[in-house]
Amino acid sequence: MFSFVFFTACGGESSTDKYPIMPAPVIGGYSGNDISDHDCSIVLLDVGRRTNGMGGYIDDGHSYIWFGTLDVAQTALSGGGTPKIAFHSGLAGEWYEASCLPVEGARSGFQRCEFELGGYLPGPGMSGTALSRSIVELIPFIHLSNGDRLFDHNRNGGDFDNYLLTLDNNWSIASEPLICSLVETNPAFDAEEARPAAVLNFNGDYTTTVSGNLVEGGTVEINYVLDRLATCRGTHNGYPAWDLRAFARFLPGGEVVEGSVRDFVSNMGTPTTESFAVPVSFNVPAGARTMEVWFWNSTLGGAECQDWDSNNGDNYAFPVMSGPGWMGNYFLNISRASSVPCADGSSLGDSFDYGTWARQRAIAGNVCFEVWQEGITDQGNPDLWQILDVRVWYRFNGEDFQDEYVDFVDYKGNNARYAFNIAALDPFRPYNCPEMETEEVTYVSGEVFETAQMEFLFTVNGVMAGPESGTWFTGTFEDYADNTFRDTSCP
Repeated sequence: MFSFVFFTACGGESSTDKYPIMPAPVIGGYSGNDISDHDCSIVLLDVGRRTNGMGGYIDDGHSYIWFGTLDVAQTALSGGGTPKIAFHSGLAGEWYEASCLPVEGARSGFQRCEFELGGYLPGPGMSGTALSRSIVELIPFIHLSNGDRLFDHNRNGGDFDNYLLTLDNNWSIASEPLICSLVETNPAFDAEEARPAAVLNFNGDYTTTVSGNLVEGGTVEINYVLDRLATCRGTHNGYPAWDLRAFARFLPGGEVVEGSVRDFVSNMGTPTTESFAVPVSFNVPAGARTMEVWFWNSTLGGAECQDWDSNNGDNYAFPVMSGPGWMGNYFLNISRASSVPCADGSSLGDSFDYGTWARQRAIAGNVCFEVWQEGITDQGNPDLWQILDVRVWYRFNGEDFQDEYVDFVDYKGNNARYAFNIAALDPFRPYNCPEMETEEVTYVSGEVFETAQMEFLFTVNGVMAGPESGTWFTGTFEDYADNTFRDTSCP
């Protein structure tokens, strides 16, 4: 569980009070361990001087003031770590430390904070020559609860490399879009995973079985028992010289694809005459409504042997399902009045909140939606579950997406209606330990809540459906942080 740790900065101190002397990074005089951070626990975003609006830069009467921003991983803060900035002028002499103040704007999983450096740095009273030779050396670090210090080496890879502010960079470090804390590390939804996949098995007893869903825009894998078609098994100079190929034609477009379904055992890279079956996969083109399959066995090198497995010349035909004609009417049903999954509710919009009232009193907690497919949902089809592959894809707090089938509930007009049971995924349901990282939030009222955010979308036969405003819906689950069961039973 994340908890926010806030740091305070004091005003009106002397330079010695505001920037106390500290042991130099890595070298001598420090009782703890200095560690290099290459895992984005703390990283400098930017630092530089600010104009005073009069042709110069803001100063404290002695030195210029440098303003900077850094990001700190919440995991580092949750263990009691405190972010600091080590700095000094030149490449020798005393090191000083500065604190930072938390601000908004960090990506999920990070706390952003701002800092100021001054007191012992180059200032407006220096000559141009002296200033041009000035160097400011700095490095952010986290003072860990065990006394160790974790130094930022995320933008400077070397374990002894610090940030240097010189004339060449105008005594500043600029932000970059590829800084680790700015890069979205949450895996994006992979549409390839949602593509419907069918498997056709042509068995040794001359039966055919189909698993999965053969859908336009999806994939199909063909497995073939080679003994079904054993006519041609030629060799040439002791090496195999035959092939067995699968052909698929998609109608009404007429596109034909093919691939071999045989391979040979290799002896140190040389093929033997011992064969084995291999699957072949094809993409199902958009607009396909029928897939015809046949197989051709032949010898190579000009020998006159060939044979077919083609359902006596008629080819093996398989219907191809189309994508849904329409998906919509997303609404949220959290109700204490009826346990009917989609009996009532309000428009989902692009998000929902699921809190203590719903958890304690509601007897239904679902996101409902409707699907229309011409000739399918408007006829009360008993094979609906085989024709429409309806899934929800969800993740908590940026983890990998996982999927599960969504329950068909009933028909509404010509539409099939489905219900995604969000109550079943509630991380804070009674006597349950959340399996994901959660976050503590303190509201203006002073109440402290534990929260978890879920992102989700739906697919029907591989076609994605989410809110109009973005790629996926979001749901926020929350509960009072003070929970006896979780406090005593959960890790």
